[in-house]
Amino acid sequence: MDIQLVNIYSSEFKYVSSYFNGAPISSIYSVQNVFQYGRYLLRREMLKTSYEATVFHYIHHEDRDTAINFCCDFRRYNKTHEGYQDRKHPIFFSSFQDIIEFTRLPLNSISVLILKTLTNVLKSQCDYFIEYLIEFY
Repeated sequence: MDIQLVNIYSSEFKYVSSYFNGAPISSIYSVQNVFQYGRYLLRREMLKTSYEATVFHYIHHEDRDTAINFCCDFRRYNKTHEGYQDRKHPIFFSSFQDIIEFTRLPLNSISVLILKTLTNVLKSQCDYFIEYLIEFY
């Protein structure tokens, strides 16, 4: 799999950083995974939907590459997360503020992924893909 992280600047950086209410962002990367995005597009066509939502998922720094390479398959993470027992899919949050309220981890120990989802009820990994990776100071 050829996955690339592309550092973004200017207007795209401003747009993405607006989700984070002034949090100390060190970098924002566009996650370019052609395989996962293709699966997402095929699933969207199959569902015949135009619904799309932006969601957030936090990960520990040491799980960053695993989350990106395996599309947030939390079963592969090295660090355990709160609330993952008996779940099929990762925990997605509707905002960065929800992550802050859920976890007590310091910002400099986590990264946040911004994803697009096709539905509120996830059936498979094809129902979402990672758009951005955000790291903090």
